[in-house]
Amino acid sequence: MVGMKALLVIVATVSGFKLWAATLFPITCDEAYYWLWQQHLALSYVDHPPLIAWFNKFVGLFGEYDLFHYRLAGLIVALIATYFIYATGKTLFDRKIGTLAAIFFQLVPHYIIVWLTVTIDNLLALWWIIALYCLARISKMGRGRDWLWLGLAFGLGLLSKYTMAFFLLPLLCWLLLPENRPWFRRAEPWLGLGLSVIVFLPVLIWNYQHHWLSFTFHTSRLGRTDFVNNFLSLLADQLVHFTPFLLLGLLIYSRPLWQKSRLLWLFALVPLAVFTGFTALIRVWAHWVIVYQFAALIGVALLAAHREQVARRMVISLVVFALLAVTLILAGSATILPRQDAYRQNYKLAAAFASVPLTTPIITPFLGSSSQLTFYARRQTYMADGVLKLEENGFGKRQYMMWGYPDLKPGDDVIYYGPDDQPTRVLLQKYFRRVEVAPRLKLAVIESYLDVLVPYDCRGLKGAVRL
Repeated sequence: MVGMKALLVIVATVSGFKLWAATLFPITCDEAYYWLWQQHLALSYVDHPPLIAWFNKFVGLFGEYDLFHYRLAGLIVALIATYFIYATGKTLFDRKIGTLAAIFFQLVPHYIIVWLTVTIDNLLALWWIIALYCLARISKMGRGRDWLWLGLAFGLGLLSKYTMAFFLLPLLCWLLLPENRPWFRRAEPWLGLGLSVIVFLPVLIWNYQHHWLSFTFHTSRLGRTDFVNNFLSLLADQLVHFTPFLLLGLLIYSRPLWQKSRLLWLFALVPLAVFTGFTALIRVWAHWVIVYQFAALIGVALLAAHREQVARRMVISLVVFALLAVTLILAGSATILPRQDAYRQNYKLAAAFASVPLTTPIITPFLGSSSQLTFYARRQTYMADGVLKLEENGFGKRQYMMWGYPDLKPGDDVIYYGPDDQPTRVLLQKYFRRVEVAPRLKLAVIESYLDVLVPYDCRGLKGAVRL
């Protein structure tokens, strides 16, 4: 029988694996970038809202440079999300459906592997799930005060990532159903909406002060792209990250799901349709679309829970798929298990940089390496904005420029992390009197395009040049 005992065993097993796996690889580029925000606390940021910065600041109280603390906090977020998926299924239907949905969530490869790190998407998912739970209570119990909790969760979701705004689309569709229209004449939904606006005020204030920079940044990324390739990439990502069993189960049995739960149908298929439409304008990455999956998990559980053999086969299939995904990543990757010694050397970077004067800036052309170096070297690192930059407007560039850039003068020294090639050496020799590779300052990371960067010890800037 697929029940609570099975859920507890799976939660314990998956959580134990995550605690072990979290120690195997260094801080990732996105993870490091959002970690860096806690050192520059603000009402909001160019790329995203501020909740991840505040979250990391709180976790950092237990050890600002202890990566395990942040990943343990991420595991706690996943466990809370698991509970609310269970609670939503139980509220809408029964304990058996909630239990099976929670089991599905624990076994989805995306939440086993990608959620080893802590980014804005973990917090977005948590508040989306809690908001869905509040709506489930409203749907089943009809208590107006739950709209205030929904508004709070929605506002905190918006403070996590702007994607939370897509919650309004299926919500509006649900409210337009004949049985739910009376809510438009009640005060509670509007009070909940007002509460969410109050919670979101820091982002609005920051954007007003910065000429709506976040919104213009994100809208500028949209444009005509290769719809076919983007759509196929999205489909392939979902088949791997969400598994073919759950994705095809949702799509093939969408009509029975509509008949059994319009709420789940709307919150699964409306966001998925929206993101599919966006593939005509931009490449949609796997982690962008996760919000549809939570209603989908409960919906598939609803269709399978009371057919014991089907439920058991689904769980077994997900277990096998998850084991295969984990095995391929850990055993098949040349950048994790075989490189443990190199990763441990990262924690010696701070000591290695002790011999480098604090007045010597560290510059690198990439967002990821800049943030990772700040974490391990415990020194401010800058993204190249002049002759050494490799990207015209790389992600995070505007935010880094808001944090300042060194005003270099002739004779200054620089540590530059750049490609290990002859053109880079020639370029550095053009602007510095002496250039040497500094192996003791090497950074080892899992991102291949960052792992190949070489630390150059550049002495004596020849002129007033913006690097």
